[in-house]
Amino acid sequence: MNATFISSSLQQVVFINCMCQNVNFRSANLKHADFSGAKLKGSTFTQTRLERTNFSRVNLSGMTFYNINLLESNFTDSSCVGTVFARTTLTNTHFNRANVQDVDFSFAKADLRLATFTGPTLINATFEKANVTMANFSYSIMSNKTSISNEQLLSTASIRGAVLPNGSVINQDPNLLRNGNVDCNNSLSMNNWKTRPLNAIIISTMNNEPLNCVFTSIINGTCIMTQHIDLK
Repeated sequence: MNATFISSSLQQVVFINCMCQNVNFRSANLKHADFSGAKLKGSTFTQTRLERTNFSRVNLSGMTFYNINLLESNFTDSSCVGTVFARTTLTNTHFNRANVQDVDFSFAKADLRLATFTGPTLINATFEKANVTMANFSYSIMSNKTSISNEQLLSTASIRGAVLPNGSVINQDPNLLRNGNVDCNNSLSMNNWKTRPLNAIIISTMNNEPLNCVFTSIINGTCIMTQHIDLK
């Protein structure tokens, strides 16, 4: 394609399955853009606005994202082997089932809070000094060359089903909650949870998995789930 969109305003633009090789997106505004399934080999993303952008099913291997805000962006099923995320914000970004081998997330104490790494390949990935607080690493695959500390793993929201760098598999998240891995087939009241207003939230299974729950409000307005625990 060899096109140039330097400093262009392309919010919510749709590039689904686009042949976008060697395109220059430097300083462009691509917030909410959809690149799902696109071919982006050789394209440039430097100082680009990419908040809430969809890169699902895209091969981004070997590419560089420099000085970019990728807040709440989606890399589900993407290939990011050796991809460089330099000076990049990845808060609440999704890497579900993505291949992120050889990716270095240690840059400038990377902010990966609330990011989702559900089921990705993390072989040789580096998270040194990255903030992974409340990130979801469930069912991720790590190797002895994955650089992430025990302290970081304990700060995550979930490592259930993950293969850790030492080869161990986590069957259930280590947490303080009684039945934190709630049985979706029971009511919240049976699982030590309280809701306000009463009975305002229901739970059901996702993909018929008994420990993969969906919490849904059945009223208009604010709902709260709480659980009191004894830390003695």
